[in-house]
Amino acid sequence: MSKILLWDTENSSLDADFGTMLCFGYKYLGEARTHVISIRDFPKLFRQDPTNDREIVKAAYDILSQADMWVTWYGARYDVPFVATRLLEHRNELKHVILPPIPHVDGWWIARNKMKLHSNRLASISAFLGLQEKTAIKPPIWRRALSGHFKSL
Repeated sequence: MSKILLWDTENSSLDADFGTMLCFGYKYLGEARTHVISIRDFPKLFRQDPTNDREIVKAAYDILSQADMWVTWYGARYDVPFVATRLLEHRNELKHVILPPIPHVDGWWIARNKMKLHSNRLASISAFLGLQEKTAIKPPIWRRALSGHFKSL
């Protein structure tokens, strides 16, 4: 059976040279439970430097490299390059610095190129398909997450 990995990152910036990976969320297709790894899962490193995402980047790499296929939303243009850039920044401490060539399905690309809706935003697609929308994050929660607040992460 193929291991199809659905995944997403939450980061402190849109640019990986200025940003930190805060969370890596994932689940395998067919699994009921979603898993989330955050920078707080590495307390010693977090206490030393809450912007050092080396261990979460390594954990994400380990999970990503075990999949047979990836499924993301806007991952080809954001999440994959972000993770790849963070790997390169930590190249001196990490064994692997290049993401493996895993087949990748990006739902945003499908919506943009194979559908004709008024918007390619995930909220628009969810509404069109009658699916539950992604939880909106309010600015105070986002700011607390950036400082490592556990519940906000």
